[in-house]
Amino acid sequence: MKKHITLSLLLVLLGAFVMNAQTVKTNADGDKIVEYEDGTWRYLEPGEEFPATATPSNQVEEIKGKLNPKEKDAEFQARIRAIRDAEKKQRGVERLQLKIRDLAQARLDLETELAVSRASDTPDPIQTELLERRVIKARDSERKTRQELKMAQAEATFYSELVDMSQKKRTKELLKYEADKMEIEEKQAQRKEGKVATKTSKSNVQNSSRPKSSYASYSPRKDVILNPPKYNCNIKIDEVDEFTGKRRTTTESELLFTYTREEIRPYYKDREHTVCHANVTAMSGGIYVFSLEIAIASRTAEQEYGGILSNANLMVVLLDGSTINMINNRTDRGKYDAVRDVHTFQGNYQIPPKQVKDLMEGEIDKIRVVWEKGYDTYDVYEMDFLSNHLKCLVD
Repeated sequence: MKKHITLSLLLVLLGAFVMNAQTVKTNADGDKIVEYEDGTWRYLEPGEEFPATATPSNQVEEIKGKLNPKEKDAEFQARIRAIRDAEKKQRGVERLQLKIRDLAQARLDLETELAVSRASDTPDPIQTELLERRVIKARDSERKTRQELKMAQAEATFYSELVDMSQKKRTKELLKYEADKMEIEEKQAQRKEGKVATKTSKSNVQNSSRPKSSYASYSPRKDVILNPPKYNCNIKIDEVDEFTGKRRTTTESELLFTYTREEIRPYYKDREHTVCHANVTAMSGGIYVFSLEIAIASRTAEQEYGGILSNANLMVVLLDGSTINMINNRTDRGKYDAVRDVHTFQGNYQIPPKQVKDLMEGEIDKIRVVWEKGYDTYDVYEMDFLSNHLKCLVD
């Protein structure tokens, strides 16, 4: 019966091989870091003792002697390379985690500065606008980096699974993986150019990962980023007005976004300060209305926001940077719900007929709601919300 080298033993051996290729340095911030030969690095953990010399070569021979004779050469070296590759991918994950930590802190600092600017007795509208733009940019950068982290984690998992495979199987899986990855990149490039209509929601991106079964090959057909599951249409109203003879169809209301400023989050614990549900209504004559119900958990919301006025603007920002403006058709100053302890505001925004198709094929990035006493910009995580609801009504 063949004996296979264990992952733990290989990791020990790898440490012996690469230790001489590592150096400890002090960065500009005074932190101790371990720098690798390939240019990557990591922080030196508290209490970690960094060896100055490599493991003796006789220990290498001892571990190598545990391998099947046929594994001692090519197979052995191939596994060592596989461990090195897996560790490199893991270091990439750790670097992204550190980057996200820094981005989150920078975004929080900007949001705090913006909150102070808004609360000033004599706020500077230009300064406030500039801060709002910086906050939006910071949130976007953090969101994109978190997406990169999800992909990096999936890739690190894949490379860690390769370690225990035979050289032949490992090579086969790598070739499949690289081919599938290239195919994904090509399709994503085509999507950006408008050549492919397939769209995906951010929730799908967050939930996508490589199959967990051991040694399962990656397949683009199973990737929910490229092939998201079909949206399940839920119709609340489908009727014909007996007086006008006009048809009206309305989708069920669903969660669109939530928002809580970081400086007040400790006071809300498990609740969100702002919660928005939305749906879409189609009426005869090609009229589509995007309805929002925004619940704000504040007893002073009416004094802070005023309400949503008739003819107020709603700006929908798509991922490609384009914007679509909609106009509210009635004034609503909100209602207080004592049971839920929230003020609820409603807005009904007519979608420009010429831009219905753009929304069906596009993905929402942000929504800016204009209130009577200002405006707020919200990140939307259900990016294909309008696309799904409109397709239910158009189809």
